[in-house]
Amino acid sequence: MPTIVSVNEIFDEPRRFRVDDRLVRTYKRTFRVEFDTINVGPSYSAFATGIPRVYDPLETADEYDAGLQVKDVESVQDSQDPHFHLVTVEYSSETPNDPQQVTAGGGGGGGGGSGGDPVSENPLLMPPQIVIGATRDSEVVTKTTHVPPQAITNSATQPVSPKPTKDKHRQSITYTRNVLVHDRKVARTRFDKVNSVAIWDYPARSLRLHYITAQRAYSNRFAYWVETWYFESKLPNWDARPLDIGTRQLDDDGKQVELIRRGVPVGEFLLDGNGKPLADGAEPVFRGPYQIYQVIDFATFGLTGL
Repeated sequence: MPTIVSVNEIFDEPRRFRVDDRLVRTYKRTFRVEFDTINVGPSYSAFATGIPRVYDPLETADEYDAGLQVKDVESVQDSQDPHFHLVTVEYSSETPNDPQQVTAGGGGGGGGGSGGDPVSENPLLMPPQIVIGATRDSEVVTKTTHVPPQAITNSATQPVSPKPTKDKHRQSITYTRNVLVHDRKVARTRFDKVNSVAIWDYPARSLRLHYITAQRAYSNRFAYWVETWYFESKLPNWDARPLDIGTRQLDDDGKQVELIRRGVPVGEFLLDGNGKPLADGAEPVFRGPYQIYQVIDFATFGLTGL
């Protein structure tokens, strides 16, 4: 039984990468397999441990591409030293057995036929799919929608507790596009960011990218990624504006002290923006704005069609 002495990738024939006008990618690597005997055929070396198998993705110490898969393995025994076999491994992003493959040309007795529409055949040329939707949230209500507005109070003209809330809907955008390469490391750095400058008629810091998903896809002999970006808008922006409310007030020396009424500490109460209790009937005060999300220029994402 022949024994494998070594399996090494060699660079006498350097690695080769190619992409054609259909964006089909090919890659070529060469290995040398050494046996302890010359009485061994090339079929052994083609399946030696360390040689990529058909349909394996491209994976080296510095490269990984799940869309490039082994399509051909060729082994040749060295005529100068038959202990050695040269194994050539070729990868391709083409998927000829794809059930969705569009066959260009052909036709019946009518003769030849023209090729298909390149946009419909190449998923990377398809325009993005954009869905404008909405998300539902709630917000605290302190006054009515009357003209002029009326404060919502109890019979003693104090703010009611618990405070009423109402539904509030925000516009959302789901943006889906096909890309040749998806970089999950870069995608993670973009999660939960807001736009630093105005874009797509959304003011600065009013559009938030929640996250990005990606799914591997194969169609018409193309291997690609389907990316989906999830955005949500909030006007005027995503800055925080908390209600000025607490359980302590500031005394004349700026120290925090309890609010005592009729000898009993008041629990939670509204403040006037200066650390003092809010006067009865006065408009509630909101603090801030506080910028709580990191900002990024969304124009760098390369998203079109919005």
